[in-house]
Amino acid sequence: MVKKIPLVTSLLGVTAEQIAEVCRRALLKKSEGAEPDMGTHMVANFFDSGAFSLHLRVKEYLKEHGGSVADYYKSSEFMAYAEAYVSLVKTHPEVSQFYANIDVIGDPELTWQNQQLLEALGAKPIPVVHFGTDMKWLHHYIKRGYDYIGLGGLVGGRVGGSATPDKAGWIRKAFEIACPGPTYRPQIKFHGFGVSTWKVIRKYPWFSVDSAAWTKLGAYGNIMIPARSGNGWDFSRDEQIVTVSKESPSALKSDAHYFTMSPTEKKIVQDWLSEICVPLGELRSDGSVKTEGCITNGYIRRIAVLYTSEVFRLHLPPWDRPYLPKAKPTGLGLF
Repeated sequence: MVKKIPLVTSLLGVTAEQIAEVCRRALLKKSEGAEPDMGTHMVANFFDSGAFSLHLRVKEYLKEHGGSVADYYKSSEFMAYAEAYVSLVKTHPEVSQFYANIDVIGDPELTWQNQQLLEALGAKPIPVVHFGTDMKWLHHYIKRGYDYIGLGGLVGGRVGGSATPDKAGWIRKAFEIACPGPTYRPQIKFHGFGVSTWKVIRKYPWFSVDSAAWTKLGAYGNIMIPARSGNGWDFSRDEQIVTVSKESPSALKSDAHYFTMSPTEKKIVQDWLSEICVPLGELRSDGSVKTEGCITNGYIRRIAVLYTSEVFRLHLPPWDRPYLPKAKPTGLGLF
């Protein structure tokens, strides 16, 4: 799973080297105590082209200059943007192994035009097909030999949770094209922009996804906990979001916060944080901070969610597994 990791050089007075060691132990910890194998992890970065921000800039440009959306993508301003983007990914290949085309939201023709432009400038961007686009465009890229394609426009419409029927159906059709019989295994790789819910990630054979959900959860006072199974954990079930921040308004609501949980539920939270080597934190009787942890510090909550996401990733089935959708999906069609 592709994640945007914050560049932290110091946290609570500890060094970057100590943080790295905590990461190593937390992400690679094995219950049997064996030395972790660093070779089991693939490290890669996926650059977004900033197409959504550019989409907002286009609106401003048209107010200033008039014309059409197509006019903007022929302008000197856009050409400078495209050239700077290509220069960035070519100058820093160590952090841009994969990068997206500058897609034009709602316009597959212009998106293809930009794909060709970036390639003419010497780049090899991953093409993007947006939700709602006719599937002929997915076939368009596949026929031209592209074997890694981004599916965009999946943020909103509750795609990360209970997707709307039309969006769920569109995703399903894309994977049916990518996973033809008789093997039903993926013949191309899909990157899901903004896909964050583990139920959705498990259901479809994504090659990669990205999401800012891990940092947003921490910022809003939450952490993520896997389902308990006996004395262990069940990563085939949905994650549980638990509010832990001492400043969260939900602390006053029954069963909505760590502070109001039963002792048994608190023990589950404590056990998981211990498993990933992240402190819970502790308050004094007057409410002041005694020790820093998830209760008291948003950065630590972000780390907890990030580590938990990585453990979930390690328990995903192989990405190239067969995809066999139901002939008649039930409910909203996504789950």
